[in-house]
Amino acid sequence: MANTPYIRINRCFDDSSQSRKTCSSDRRAAAEQVTSQVSKLLDVLEGQHKHQELQERLGLSDRKHFQIAYLQPAIDEGYIEMTMPDKPKSNKQEYRLTKKGKGALR
Repeated sequence: MANTPYIRINRCFDDSSQSRKTCSSDRRAAAEQVTSQVSKLLDVLEGQHKHQELQERLGLSDRKHFQIAYLQPAIDEGYIEMTMPDKPKSNKQEYRLTKKGKGALR
């Protein structure tokens, strides 16, 4: 599973500058990783699609991984939105690009 992405969380309590450098570089690496995954999601999102359709287009089989690593970061960053935000767990829920998401594809 060398290609399995993950986010490493470090807790930094030491005031030394060395500790700060390590922690900020870890955060940058995690942010770049999320950006890469969100970018892949944006590339396959045309129109409106259900959760499973997007997951299949990306070739991912683990629903939880897709939710945590791809879908939720894209929603949190404002690139995609739910068609029924008041019913996030509905089996009819679909996702679409926002204006920001469309701009990111240019």
